[in-house]
Amino acid sequence: MKSSLVPLIAVNLVLAAGSFAATINVGAPPASIQAAINSAGNGDVIQLQSGTYVEDLIIIGGANAKTNLTI
Repeated sequence: MKSSLVPLIAVNLVLAAGSFAATINVGAPPASIQAAINSAGNGDVIQLQSGTYVEDLIIIGGANAKTNLTI
């Protein structure tokens, strides 16, 4: 039984590692909020540095929807 748990634990660790949210800082590359949105994955956090950003933002829905995105 001990030997059958090792591969199961390893698979769970690999799957969990891919599910962590990333933080994307805007102000350094990417220099725009839209560029950060475009590169973000589901659950990511986009953190803005202080300043004024003049741009229209589009967050895509449908089959390519970004879910749980925090700006």
